[in-house]
Amino acid sequence: MRDGGEQPGRPVIFLSHSAKHREIPGDERLMYAREVLDLIDQALQTAGFDTWMDRDRLHPGDRWNAGIHVALNTCAGGVVLLDPVVMVESDWVLQEATVLASRYAASPGFRLVPVLIGGARPEALLTGRWAHLRLSDIQPARNNPSAVLEDLMHQAELLAQQVTSAFDGLASVACEPQVRWWVDEIAAPLKDLASQASHRLDAAAEVLGMDRTEWGSEGERVDRLAFALVDSEPELIPDAVEVLAPLYGGRADPVGDRLADLVMPLWVRLETASGVTRGLRRDPEERRVFITACDRELAIDIINRAICFSPKFRLAGGTGEFGENPEQLLESYSREIRKTLYRFNLGPNAPPALIREKLDGADPPPCALISAEGLDEAEISSLLDQLRDRFPGVVLVLVSSRPELGRTLPPPEPSIVEPPLTAGEVDAAMIFRYRILELAGRERSADEPVAT
Repeated sequence: MRDGGEQPGRPVIFLSHSAKHREIPGDERLMYAREVLDLIDQALQTAGFDTWMDRDRLHPGDRWNAGIHVALNTCAGGVVLLDPVVMVESDWVLQEATVLASRYAASPGFRLVPVLIGGARPEALLTGRWAHLRLSDIQPARNNPSAVLEDLMHQAELLAQQVTSAFDGLASVACEPQVRWWVDEIAAPLKDLASQASHRLDAAAEVLGMDRTEWGSEGERVDRLAFALVDSEPELIPDAVEVLAPLYGGRADPVGDRLADLVMPLWVRLETASGVTRGLRRDPEERRVFITACDRELAIDIINRAICFSPKFRLAGGTGEFGENPEQLLESYSREIRKTLYRFNLGPNAPPALIREKLDGADPPPCALISAEGLDEAEISSLLDQLRDRFPGVVLVLVSSRPELGRTLPPPEPSIVEPPLTAGEVDAAMIFRYRILELAGRERSADEPVAT
């Protein structure tokens, strides 16, 4: 395992794999997977890359290495080694692949290569729990199914060559600025705890299932815990915040109050947020996103999760609560969008060509939250088209409780946030939000919506 031993300037490739073979010596399938992994590792290093993999992790239930979250978020590329058994049984590989797939969707320079072995077929990426990662959009490395090759070693060598060539020309990258900002903001209050109540950091790591044997220095410890909060399972985060900032006599710990806003979007799973990310990266004329949700705050959380709570993010605050007249809605949303564009030095009379020029390269671009439950498909489509023509480059995020609506709109089709939130997920998200607010010593306002 290489953890922190990379050479400066060499791009780091994260190798996601299952190492369960240690428990089943002699298993031919797993021995072949190990052979492929080792050859990929060697080939990448020979080609000028550093690799990161956790050889000590065995299977679901073991603890995450303390540095794995950092590696997932700072590598320049990733390899996901998959066979039919891993795709069904390995929650570890699925979690790692989810983070890597999210980075692939968010970062044009990031490269990700699925490697299919042991009879795994590309169609398997289209179904089940792997479908929403959209790994099927990426050209996989796999054995030639039409070739008769009895020499498994030769097949493994060919796979290693395929993978290595996929990273040709890849530059070394640092952590994405948005992710880095978010992690730094989370780390700031944790630094206070490190000097005043370091045992709370240990307790939070325990809750998040982290192996603390490789914390590194005190500074690394805070950074790694902040990265872990960003990547961890949503159901674990409130418990981690609770041990980091417990209430005393009903009064909020200042750390908890600062953490509350930062971790609020983390109820959203990365595969859900990736639909928004894809919409942000589309051509200006095609920047439409569809979110199935019955609550505006949940939609905002999904957007914030996709853009890593970026301080550069600008959201037009219209909610569609202006009546059902399409012309009224058009003017109401236009006013809200113009307010947002002031931050880009665009006045109320800025022409569409100037708006597009100013928003070119904005990362993330501004968004407008559109809710028009009282309109039919034709009226909604007309509204979106007119807003797009007036404000090219602004991402139009349509929020509706009707999941079928996203697939009935005419081109350009929106980037759909999938899977849509179920009633149970909405309730769980509301519980997450309320609990975080309670841990921060805040009360839910009387007009705050309740889960339905």
